[in-house]
Amino acid sequence: MKCGETIRWLLAAVFCCAATPARAAPVVVLIEQASSLYQQAAEGFRQEYPDSQLIQLNGDPRELEARLEVLRKAPPPMIVAIGMGARLARAARERLPGVPILYC
Repeated sequence: MKCGETIRWLLAAVFCCAATPARAAPVVVLIEQASSLYQQAAEGFRQEYPDSQLIQLNGDPRELEARLEVLRKAPPPMIVAIGMGARLARAARERLPGVPILYC
């Protein structure tokens, strides 16, 4: 199974199980701006899920904290974290424990 197919199946499962009127926010894509590969991955995801919200981060931990605080107040149905290491995914999991996270 290709990576894109896997992502589609995972998202379909999440939306079938977690979609409720209270969780109508779009999927959030957190991406580190450091690499064009990350940008390509995020754009590929957005082609399949155009309603997703793209949040590009510059590596500043304070910026990440501020963005996650906003998301905590209105949690998305899912977060896709794209970047080096698992820093974004770990931070999102700690601040948004009830939100499924897909790390790429």
